[in-house]
Amino acid sequence: MKNLQLAILLTLFIISLATHTILPLNYLSLSFATISLLIGVYMVWQIHKSKRLLDFILGGIKKASLSDYIVIEKAITTTKSMYTSIQNHDFKNRDEVIKKLNIFLNENKQYLGVWAAWEPNQFDNNDALNINKNGNTHGQMSPYVYRGDKGIEVTYLEDLQNEKFYTRPLNEEKLTILEPFHFDIDGQETLMTTVAMPIRKNGKAVGVVGVDIHLKSAKNIHLNLLDYSTSEELDLERLVYTLKKQGGQYAIIGQAIQVLKEERSEMIEYLVNTTTEVSKSTAQFVNIAKQSSISANEVSSAIVDIASGASSQANETEQGTEKVELLGDIIEKDQLELQRLNELIIEITVNKEAAERVTHDLIKSNDTTTETMSEVANKLLKSTESTKKIERATDGILTITEQTNLLALNASIEAARAGEYGKGFAVVANEIRKLAEQSKQFSEGITKDISELGKNSKEASTTMKQLEEIIIYQSSNVNNVNDKLIDISKTVETMKDGITDLNHSGKQMTSNKGEIVAIMQSLSAVAEENAAGTEEITASIEELTGHVDKSTHSSEQLTNIVEQLKKVTDRLKV
Repeated sequence: MKNLQLAILLTLFIISLATHTILPLNYLSLSFATISLLIGVYMVWQIHKSKRLLDFILGGIKKASLSDYIVIEKAITTTKSMYTSIQNHDFKNRDEVIKKLNIFLNENKQYLGVWAAWEPNQFDNNDALNINKNGNTHGQMSPYVYRGDKGIEVTYLEDLQNEKFYTRPLNEEKLTILEPFHFDIDGQETLMTTVAMPIRKNGKAVGVVGVDIHLKSAKNIHLNLLDYSTSEELDLERLVYTLKKQGGQYAIIGQAIQVLKEERSEMIEYLVNTTTEVSKSTAQFVNIAKQSSISANEVSSAIVDIASGASSQANETEQGTEKVELLGDIIEKDQLELQRLNELIIEITVNKEAAERVTHDLIKSNDTTTETMSEVANKLLKSTESTKKIERATDGILTITEQTNLLALNASIEAARAGEYGKGFAVVANEIRKLAEQSKQFSEGITKDISELGKNSKEASTTMKQLEEIIIYQSSNVNNVNDKLIDISKTVETMKDGITDLNHSGKQMTSNKGEIVAIMQSLSAVAEENAAGTEEITASIEELTGHVDKSTHSSEQLTNIVEQLKKVTDRLKV
């Protein structure tokens, strides 16, 4: 009901203004705000009415006698389309650009030509490779697709730095329409203009795309007659002056436009006054937005710090991974050495059995002299001593195994302290502990075999003492015994080398363990820095939230004002 009353009142108010009558006194009880709003709506309506009439007049002018302007406006749209197409397309080669330009020219018969030119090496960084290729003498990417005697042809623009159609839009970094100029096309002076706009890359102008147009009559281009986004508002005074100067029907049209302008001035003045409140709210909103921007910058700075820390943490983690891999390689080498040691023990056993057979032959032949038996006994004694050395080396291996097991335990503890980042290393440490346990078992087996070997050596020594009384022994069997004993000696030496390698690997493992611990400590420090950065972000976000709340309040006020104006205009449309 209230809306209906308001609509009726608005209708009466408009009729009174149109007929110069006065509303009944009982309507004068309305608030000043309501009356102001009604006046504002009426003026907005009059402004739109005048503007529609003015647009209709200008449209008629352009269609009747300024056909060049229609083509220019179309060229503006085409230039923007070419710009968008080039900006959003990832061209694989230069031919694709030329094909795209061909399409634009084919679709627009009114154009003389279309073109796209880049600064040196800004298209594909291959200008040098395109010199004297396909008629391009300088190699720069600057194809010009135009209508020639043979139809649509392609050439390349040269000396671009001295051409206004290229330098103006490139330097001004906006859509540009050149003043009409004469250009030689196939031996004829042609009046033309160019619509061009810059090509951007990473926010910087790196080239220009444009359309060339043949002008039929326009020797000067009035930008206020063109409808494009970068032009300024229509300069009515210049337009009225130009039309009056033409005389005849143009003078009548100019006079009509001047009358509309004068009637509209007062309406615009009141409309500006009624928007003061909106301007104040907008200014307040801008101020709050600036504060929000400052807080956002603080958040951005903290995020950058966290990103840097995360990068450092990633590098440290990568180094830790490399060290763990190196440790794994060392452990694999230890396994190979242990396997090799087992093979050597087997070889010792085989050689020992061969020696026993030879000894049995010596007993049978009874050809061996006491001196030879004594020598064999000495060899066996040395073998026993070597066996003791092996036993001591095996004890050393057991010690290393225990130390490795202890290091693995310490590594597991450190990994547990590292939390999530140490899970992977904890798995590696557990595997190291298992390998150490296996090494211990292998070493105990070696000790057992060596003990058995010592026992057998003692028995052989006793047998040799009993054989000292034997005088005759075949010389060939003596040589065989010597050869077998030499083989045993070589095997023992090889075993010593393997044990030395195991000791070296143990030292490397200890050294790498220290480096891994240091890396984990560094990761912990970076984590602490990340935590501090997170606290800073939290504080900045809280501050930003406060500003956002203020922005919301201001925007609500602005929305209420706009909604009130929209409600009135909606009623007016009905």
